[in-house]
Amino acid sequence: MRVNDSPSAYEELYHVKSGEKTSISIVKNIVSQQVYCRKSLSVYNIRVYEYLKDNPHPNIPEVCDYEEQDGVLTVYEEYIRGEALDYVLDNRRMDKLEKIHILEEVCDALTFLHSAKPYPIIHRDVKPSNIMITEDGRVVLTDYDAAKVFTPGQIRDTTLMGTEGSAAPEQYGFAQSDVRTDIYALGALIKQMFPKDFRMKRIADRAMEIAPRDRYGSVSEVKELLKRPHHRAAEKQPEDGFYTEYFCTNCDAILNDQPGFGYNDGTWKCTVCGQQLFGEEAGDTGGRFNGIIWYCDGCGTILNKQEGFDYYGDEWTCTECGFANDITEDNIIQEKPRK
Repeated sequence: MRVNDSPSAYEELYHVKSGEKTSISIVKNIVSQQVYCRKSLSVYNIRVYEYLKDNPHPNIPEVCDYEEQDGVLTVYEEYIRGEALDYVLDNRRMDKLEKIHILEEVCDALTFLHSAKPYPIIHRDVKPSNIMITEDGRVVLTDYDAAKVFTPGQIRDTTLMGTEGSAAPEQYGFAQSDVRTDIYALGALIKQMFPKDFRMKRIADRAMEIAPRDRYGSVSEVKELLKRPHHRAAEKQPEDGFYTEYFCTNCDAILNDQPGFGYNDGTWKCTVCGQQLFGEEAGDTGGRFNGIIWYCDGCGTILNKQEGFDYYGDEWTCTECGFANDITEDNIIQEKPRK
């Protein structure tokens, strides 16, 4: 897809927005009838758009053409039809696997940018509103207005750009942005998408370390951690068949090796780091309501420990006292923090 036409060959369908540094319109080529996103930029790095035009990637909007005139860069990009991730997070319920898939696709986009030759491209504004989910499920990292090509030997960025909350400290003039700047923003994104997931928070915390040297060295490292489940199938002796190997979500110690560890107990305290684990993380294989410990409303015993406990039913009769317990989502009570 290439434009290669004069500006007069385009009909403006509608104007999206105008700002101090950017003007965006949706336009249509009057000959081909193809729709594009047209951006007029007063602050830009033309080397970024040169590279993106010559090296298309499925997780990056295709740069079809650009023209520089009188200090303004006009860019014609692929028009992305879909929803921004910030809208999706606010208006649609997504399961964990769907969120991880989105993060993996964002990682692929960043890995592509960071592998640019001769020097990496740094996006510098990774955030939910700059991530589009297309109608066919493609994840696209958009908005390269703040992007720059890494410059060896440069002490700090010449133009300070980024978004509060996801911008790394070096974007405020303390040092030059590099691939770890985008890793910081990726950590902020993970934290926003998984606000209550302890393991994801731990990944995000390291990605968001103040000092760049303390962060992950590459996006690939983060992607590998995202792909790793809380537990995995592992092979034992043939006569014993297969078992599941569980890892502490805090220190990655193998729980199966810890004295007294038992499946379906509902709770387990890691003997290596002391982290308290619940539900599936602690070996519950039911998989429903991960992290929920069910107590009998009649006698207070932990139902998760009872033989044959059915995670997928709506009711469970306590084997200790015979009380019929409601084990649906409606009966989940958030435990108040202890003082």
